[in-house]
Amino acid sequence: MEGKLSKRQTVYLPGSQSGMTVNITPYTLVKETLEEICTKLGIISQAEMEEYAMFALYEKGADNCIRLKKEEYIMDIITQMRLHQISCTLLFERICWYYPLHYDVISYDCTNMMYHQAIQLYLDGWLIALPPSGSKVPHKLTEDIIQIASLMWRIGTNDDEALHLDVCVEFVPDLVLTYKILSPTQIFDGMAKCLKHLDPMTSTELDFKIDVLDILRRWPMFGASFYKAKCQTEPKLGGKCILAVNRAGVHFLDSDSQKCVLSYPFTEVISTRKILTDTIEKLDFKVGNNRIQKIIQIETNQAGDIVHIIGQYIKVLNSCAKLSS
Repeated sequence: MEGKLSKRQTVYLPGSQSGMTVNITPYTLVKETLEEICTKLGIISQAEMEEYAMFALYEKGADNCIRLKKEEYIMDIITQMRLHQISCTLLFERICWYYPLHYDVISYDCTNMMYHQAIQLYLDGWLIALPPSGSKVPHKLTEDIIQIASLMWRIGTNDDEALHLDVCVEFVPDLVLTYKILSPTQIFDGMAKCLKHLDPMTSTELDFKIDVLDILRRWPMFGASFYKAKCQTEPKLGGKCILAVNRAGVHFLDSDSQKCVLSYPFTEVISTRKILTDTIEKLDFKVGNNRIQKIIQIETNQAGDIVHIIGQYIKVLNSCAKLSS
């Protein structure tokens, strides 16, 4: 009877066109499917599995992506969507980036997924913090931008003759040009020089993707989840801000330059409290230590997601501490 009720379901990973097929029954929990996919990807540690989540992407509505709770039944979710005639796609992503990238044990699909997640955040401009007005852009930053652009080009093609001035700018975030971090000519010249040292005969596409990840993982905002918010309780932020959460803690960024204004490690995040009103969603952060504490309040429509991701990092940190003790 159970076999007749089972269903083959496709779950899509970032960068994957075909997705990964899993078998589900009316009794299959999200947690069980998460663990099955993780195992297929070469992620066998229970603690590291906590860094991954599943989402339902549906066509109807503005906020069309919801995180699935681990105790939910997958088939119930799909059935409810179909009853309301809503097309639903299941996604699998890494949401915490605390543990190191184990290229030697994880599968190609896993590395490919992490590459596509990281590179999208990079191209959207989230990972670059602009220097203060009037300050010189660090040479290491421009060097990394050129290197990443070259690696991305090599991942896509070996035809270096196709590289032109109007093409090379597609491999850098828009803010690189908007804030004149590099000019199109500098990008083109830098890529042309760098590509001479990226031999497709001695390195594979996977090698180049790993090289990109190895560059980005050294950046302060690598692995962060970003949320737009407003803050009236902290003068240093001056209204609009960006909240970033990664393995280093909770960071409040300037909304224009994305420069980090305030930063708190998880050991200094005492509590979070979601406040719901008729018109707006607020989130209180109690931060500090045993001697000095304060509350930072932000307005955001993603309070639930923020509370969850902070909780996940703290859970991963606690699991890691238990393993090492």
